[in-house]
Amino acid sequence: MKSSIALHEVFNYTNPPFTFREIYLNDTGPYIVNPHWHEELEIVYTLRGNHCHYINGRCYESAPGRLLTVNSEFVHHTVPNPALRNIPEIAAFLIVISMEFLDDNFPQYRDLYFVNTKKQASEKTVHCIQKIMDFHASPRQDEYDFLFAKSLVLELLYQMCRNEGVVKREEVDQVNSLKNIERIKGILTYVDEHYMEPLTLTQMAEQFHYSPAYFARSFKKCTSMTFMEFLLDYRVEKARIALAHTKKSVCEIAMESGFSDDRRLILAFKKKYGTTPLQYRKAQKM
Repeated sequence: MKSSIALHEVFNYTNPPFTFREIYLNDTGPYIVNPHWHEELEIVYTLRGNHCHYINGRCYESAPGRLLTVNSEFVHHTVPNPALRNIPEIAAFLIVISMEFLDDNFPQYRDLYFVNTKKQASEKTVHCIQKIMDFHASPRQDEYDFLFAKSLVLELLYQMCRNEGVVKREEVDQVNSLKNIERIKGILTYVDEHYMEPLTLTQMAEQFHYSPAYFARSFKKCTSMTFMEFLLDYRVEKARIALAHTKKSVCEIAMESGFSDDRRLILAFKKKYGTTPLQYRKAQKM
């Protein structure tokens, strides 16, 4: 899978066409993600803590026992509770299911949305998730494990349809709302391709044929962040990845990440992660 910084996140599958992942709270792990989207269906079951999940601009507060679903191509990001960072226990369990798998086994999904109206998942749904977690934690026996994993995923989808809630897409899709989401996805893709260049809100508005005021309002409505907040956060995360995986100097990384100088990167990096770039790099080598 590509890094969590990806705006159009692409999951690489071998077999099976779904992934299970334990999520921990730490300052540099995959639980901190910028606004992004992907074709897959994403299911998050919270085990510990209260965190804010933004899905198409709407905030959903998670709590232990709550199930949140991100439907295909929804723009989303997560803001974890900072008070619980660096605690070793699992914070959440993530299940990502490919559209190929859904088309083959649950083609009705193309006409449905899962909804996030319930504060707690049903007992039957939780039981399914626990079985998936147990499977994920156990050693693989042979090549036929895929069949069992597939049955667990299908059982989970069945219980979610029965107990967590679905709606017809035609009942909730609004033309203007869909257009705004598509435009935001285009903006995110543009940033992914041009973040290393000087970018301003006015320039972005012109690029996408908006007035600056309308661009700013629409972007914040869909992502819960201002454009400049998002851009700074994105550049800092790109710099963090470069610090961890290259031997380039902080100055080089700053310039390649879109900062005008290394001082601005250091200030932004310390504000987000509570440490300097060099201290972070040193910690990664320990």
